[in-house]
Amino acid sequence: TVHLVIAVEQGGAPVYRRVRCRLAHINTAEMRSHNIAEANKARVAKQALTDMIDEKIIHVSFGSDDMYGRPLVTIHQYNVNQKTIGDCVNTRMITGGFAQPYEGEGIKAY
Repeated sequence: TVHLVIAVEQGGAPVYRRVRCRLAHINTAEMRSHNIAEANKARVAKQALTDMIDEKIIHVSFGSDDMYGRPLVTIHQYNVNQKTIGDCVNTRMITGGFAQPYEGEGIKAY
């Protein structure tokens, strides 16, 4: 679960909301696992994600909700100077070895 603070315009002014989300198309190790190795992998993945998005301007695409009501999101880094959407954070989590591809079916990799 990722907690994002998003700005929603209401009455011409931004209103900030905290939204619990799940990164689309990936699966990471579980933080609350009883398996110590899995829990350690989860902490490393969490830190990698934090390094990619914390205190940064990002572009978030919202998809459908998962079975727990969390929106599935795709996050891209955003280049403020060039006003362009950059690398996909979801993909970088996979290529960096912090996550596995996941489409919501079958046995999870961790």
